[in-house]
Amino acid sequence: MKRSTFYASLAMICLLVVTGQAQQRRMQLEDLGRVVRVSDPQIAPDGKSIVVVVARANYDENRYDSDLILVDIASGNHRTLTSERRSVSQPRFSPAGDRLAFLSSVQLAGGLQPRPQILVMPMGGGDVRRLTSAPKGVQQFAWCPDGNSIAYATDEDEAEKKSGPERFNDSFEVENDDFLIPLMAANGWVVFQLNYRGSDQIGNVYQRAIINDAGAGPGRDVMAGIEALKQRGFVDTTRIAVSGWSYGGYMTTSLLGNYQGWRVAVAGAAVTDWLDQYNLGDANVRRGPAFGGSPWTDPKRMQAYIEQSPITYASKIRTPTLVMTNTQDFRVTPTQSFKLYHALRDNGVPTKFIAYPIYGHNVRQRDVQRRWIEWIEQYFREPPSSGK
Repeated sequence: MKRSTFYASLAMICLLVVTGQAQQRRMQLEDLGRVVRVSDPQIAPDGKSIVVVVARANYDENRYDSDLILVDIASGNHRTLTSERRSVSQPRFSPAGDRLAFLSSVQLAGGLQPRPQILVMPMGGGDVRRLTSAPKGVQQFAWCPDGNSIAYATDEDEAEKKSGPERFNDSFEVENDDFLIPLMAANGWVVFQLNYRGSDQIGNVYQRAIINDAGAGPGRDVMAGIEALKQRGFVDTTRIAVSGWSYGGYMTTSLLGNYQGWRVAVAGAAVTDWLDQYNLGDANVRRGPAFGGSPWTDPKRMQAYIEQSPITYASKIRTPTLVMTNTQDFRVTPTQSFKLYHALRDNGVPTKFIAYPIYGHNVRQRDVQRRWIEWIEQYFREPPSSGK
C-alpha cells in the first residue's frame, strides 16, 4: 500500500489508453463477486497442513465474509473450519498443534459494537470457546510456549456505547484497491502507479522528501514517469486520466491544477486545503511538523500551507472531475471536497459530487468502484474538447 508521511492511502492512479487493442471479453464489476482473497497462511506444527483466511465479497451487506480453511499439504484437500462468523482473522496454532486460536467479531452485552475477540477451536473436534470479552477488542495475541495461556493486546480505555451514525458503519476500508486495478486494466487501460517520493519503501530520506513539499516534488516524479510512458509509443496520449483517494486524491487535485493534458479525473476524499487539515482533521495540529510548525505563528509558514494546497490552484482546473467523500469523514474533512466541487462548478468545469452519509474515512466499495470506472469510461469515449 502506498504510504506517505501524512497518510496511508490509496495510491494515485494514472490511466493511459493502449492504442490498437484487440477486442475481447473484459472483466466486469459483477465478476468481483467471484474473486476471493486468501491471506495469513499458518503452517501447522507437524508440517502437514496449512490454515488460511479466505474472504469473499458480500455486496448485500457491503462487507467481506471470511472463513478459516484448512488445507492438507500432501493432497491439496481442504475443509472449512469456520462458517457464519464475522471478521475471522489471525489464525494461530497452539505449540502442540492440537488447538487453533483466532479472532472473530463478537457482539458483547450492553449494545457495544462487535469487537474482535479470541476464540479457540480444538483441531480434533469439539466446541469453539471464546476466551476474551475485551470492550475495545483484541488487536494482537500470541500463544505462550507451554500452550496453557495466551497473551493479547487491547486498548485499556473502557469502550463507550456507540450511537448515531456509527451504529450503521458497515463500510469497506479503502486501501490500494486490489480489485479496482484489474477492472481498469480489463478496459484496456495502462494503469500507472508511480512510487513517487514520500513512499516508505526506499528509506527515511525518500519518505521524508515530501516534508514541506507535499505536492510539487511528487508531482514532478509523476510527470516524469508519464513522459517516459509516452515515449514508448503504445498509449493514446489524448486519453490520460488521473485519480486517487486520500493522499492520492491530494496528488490528483494538485496535478490537475498545475499540469494540463488530462482527459478526466476522480478525486476521492481529497486533501485540497492544508489549513482545513490542520484545523479540522482528526490529526489536526500533528500535521504541523510536516510544514515546520503551525500556520498561525509564522506568516511565511502560513504561505507554505496555502501554496501547497491544491484548492489554491483549483481555478486553473479544466478537467472533468468526479468528487467523492463521506459526509462524516474525520480524517480528511468533507469541507475540502465541497470547496473543490464549488471551484469546479463556478468555473464551468464538468463535475459531479457524490457524498456518502456515513462515518469515517471509509467508503462503500462497490459503488465507488462502479462510479470511478463509469466516470472515466464516459470521458474516454468522448472526443477531446479544445483546451484539454
